[in-house]
Amino acid sequence: MGVCAFDPETLSYAGTPVQQAMCLMRSMDVSRNLLPRLSSLPAPLAIRIGQTTGLPSRATLSNYLAQQDPEGALGDYLWLPVSRAHNNDLDSPMARYFVIHDTSGPNYGHRPFPDDIDESPRLNDLHNFYCPDGWGKAHVFISRTGELLVGHDYSVAWRATKFEKAAEFGGALQGLFLHNELIQPRGSVPGHRNDARTPDPAFTPAQYDRLALVYVIASVRAERWLVPAFHAAIDAQIPDGHDDPLNFDIDSFARSLDSLMVTLGRPAALITSGAVDAQEQPTQEQPMQTQPQLQQALTTATVPTSPKLAPVIANWQQALVTRLARFQRYPAHAKGAMGVVNLSFSIDRQGHVLNGRVIKSSGSAVLDTEALSLLTRAAPLPPPPAAAPDSDLTFVLPIRFVLR
Repeated sequence: MGVCAFDPETLSYAGTPVQQAMCLMRSMDVSRNLLPRLSSLPAPLAIRIGQTTGLPSRATLSNYLAQQDPEGALGDYLWLPVSRAHNNDLDSPMARYFVIHDTSGPNYGHRPFPDDIDESPRLNDLHNFYCPDGWGKAHVFISRTGELLVGHDYSVAWRATKFEKAAEFGGALQGLFLHNELIQPRGSVPGHRNDARTPDPAFTPAQYDRLALVYVIASVRAERWLVPAFHAAIDAQIPDGHDDPLNFDIDSFARSLDSLMVTLGRPAALITSGAVDAQEQPTQEQPMQTQPQLQQALTTATVPTSPKLAPVIANWQQALVTRLARFQRYPAHAKGAMGVVNLSFSIDRQGHVLNGRVIKSSGSAVLDTEALSLLTRAAPLPPPPAAAPDSDLTFVLPIRFVLR
């Protein structure tokens, strides 16, 4: 049942949703060998995958999509659920897997890629992937410029991998996977006739941003954060299985997701404090209304290397962030000041805050002082699990004060 141990009875891969993603988000090397199972995921993915919380509302997403020209078709169907297994059988589970592909073409052989590969109207023409007969290869296609084509709405049960089409499943998997194609030209590596060479970078920031958006849309419609998966891992061990998406950067995808969630009012790697409108004169401290997540150390947080510990650490981090958000305030005497304060601090095994200090000022002494006061008000923080390493006990915490 594949390298990630698919269970045809439960219509699910082995392990928790996060563990499934660490197995399924694997690409292949130039020799078409599947890369090792991931030891961790970036926090923007690890804290969400499989969860039913933290999703933006359909209304919020609809308002955002109304301002985006390419997403009209997706916005029109926001209130529909995603497809179900067994070709949309109402008694079957909704789609669980958000599959990422690349087009693997056009193939330039041993020729260099054009200098305008990321902007070329011809190469990025989505009409090349439009099928008027309704037999498009995937649900969504994304060009290197970030433009989008809907081949099938996410409510349509569609199959695009050899694994789904296997006769022994009898069509049970049709509707369990949602398919998303990124335009990626290919070429041959020196000395070989293949398609193992990709542009550098393999995908553009615009593609990661648009992919993050459709991932949020699909998850909102599924009412659960879907499990991202690569075509390569799903079809691994199947003769002539595909190798896509080749050289996909998971960190870039996670950063795009984080940025989008901030835009939608549900930040993930930032603690955000909301202030009253600048035209109003605050008479008391205003409470924090959103519940963001923590940024660990100097980079985006990752779950621990042990798959068994991943949910434990993620749950603790979420509890820690929830408590910090609960005690956040916008100081009334800040007089409309805005900015980001970067704090550094550690906690001990009992959750007591140690060595709290401002490492980057917001430019406002009032906001800087308020950020430090947050650590005092919220202490003690939820104590870490016994198995958490000491390296997980030191954090850099960006706190954003904005007017809203």
